Amino acid sequence: MQKLIRAYGKSELASLYYPHCTSSWARRLMAQDLERYPGLMDRLRQQGWNPTSRLLRPHWVRTIFDAIGEP
Repeated sequence: MQKLIRAYGKSELASLYYPHCTSSWARRLMAQDLERYPGLMDRLRQQGWNPTSRLLRPHWVRTIFDAIGEP
């Protein structure tokens, strides 16, 4: 059974990946992770994602989790 994925604020999700960092630094590190994974940004853009979006919709979060793993 797959865990329910919900929407996250960009800072909220980044802080889960990098709890030891400030929220702005965590966002930068998560952005680097997204850029580093081959094809991830293209998949997110195809799903309607915009880099300026503050809220990450559940289907984007699932795509991120599938690519880089859950925090």
